[in-house]
Parts: sequence; structure tokens; C-alpha cells
Amino acid sequence: MSFFRWDLFFKVGAIMLLTAETSLLMYLYSKSRRRRGKAGVLSNTPVFHKVLFFPDKQIPCQKYLLSPKGCTRTKCFYSHDETSSFLQLIRHVLKSQRSIDLCIFSITCNELAHAVLLKYRQGAKVRVITDTEYMNLNGSKIPDFMTEGISVRHDRSSYLMHHKFLILDGNVVVTGSFNWTQSAVIGNNENVLVTNHADVVQPYLDEFDKLWAKFDVEKRG
Repeated sequence: MSFFRWDLFFKVGAIMLLTAETSLLMYLYSKSRRRRGKAGVLSNTPVFHKVLFFPDKQIPCQKYLLSPKGCTRTKCFYSHDETSSFLQLIRHVLKSQRSIDLCIFSITCNELAHAVLLKYRQGAKVRVITDTEYMNLNGSKIPDFMTEGISVRHDRSSYLMHHKFLILDGNVVVTGSFNWTQSAVIGNNENVLVTNHADVVQPYLDEFDKLWAKFDVEKRG
């Protein structure tokens, strides 16, 4: 006499259900990783965060920072300190290979401007968003960028474009209170966060693209 194995039926059903749930979870996880990939962060790239505080104690040596040969002076009165916040900041800029998206209120710092120009001359795509009023003040490096051929857009409004953030290669964000000025390096109390966490990077990418389109003078007619 034949009989139906209910116990076997439920065991097989449970296994099938577990397999389906596992497949669904793996699918959603893979989609999440691909979605994070839009920020340019590879799924196997270790996440890092770095917090820098200013001011630094001493003005950095520009030759030490930017010259291929470094500083060759026997007596240099400027800083060569690798642990200084400014040197760590500029090292991040110099690591970029493909792109630099800079959204900055004020830029008068020679060293940071030269670092951007250096990467641009080496082939990196550079886009700059800045404040209309401050881009034309004495000492601003924005005219130097424009002369070099870097794409620059500004807000053209009575309000301030007060953002201060930098996106490197689409996968590292540098942000904080820090304007790109000499007083921010050696005078002001400032903070900078550097991170490649996709949940942080992606909103900054979106904001930059939104402002880049918004400040497109050709689309304004």
C-alpha cells in the first residue's frame, strides 16, 4: 500500500524555500554592490577615513611638495613634515589619476592650485565650481585655472556658493570647513574629512553634477 511521505515533502519544500531566499539575498547584495560602484568605489577596495585638523605649525615647502626632485636646499626654513595635515591633504590631490571635481568657495593657496594644475597637465579631467564674487578677488587662482583651459562654472547669484569639497577620481571625497587659502593652512581652526565610503561619496557626486548643470550658462540662454 502506497502512502505519501509528508515529512519528506516538508523537508524538500523547506530546502527549496531556503535556496530561493538565499538566491534572492545574493541578488539584492550584488545589486547593492553594483549600485555603490556608481560612486567609483570598487567593491573590493578597502574603505578608509582620515580626519585632518588645521592650522599647521609651519608653512609647507612648495618645492618639497610639488617638485619631482623635492627640496634640494641645504637649509630650508619651510616645513617638510610628512605628518602635517596640509602635506597629507595635498598628497591626496596628487594621487588622483583620472579626474578632479572641485567645489570651493575660495581658492588663493598657491600649493593647492599648483597641485590641481599639475594633475590637469598630466591628463586628469578637472572641473571647478566656485563663487562668482570670490573668484574675482585679488589673489584668486580661478583666473589661472581658466587661462590654463580648466572648465570653471560659478553661481552668478547674490548668495554664496559656500561648498568646500573635492572629489578625486570619482571615489574619494575631501570635505570640511577648509577653504583653499593660506590662512586656513596656518591660521584658522579648520577640519577636513577624507573618505572613500560609497555612501558618502555618491551624494557628493550627485550634488556636484546637479550644480554643474545648474550653473551652465549656455543652458540658461
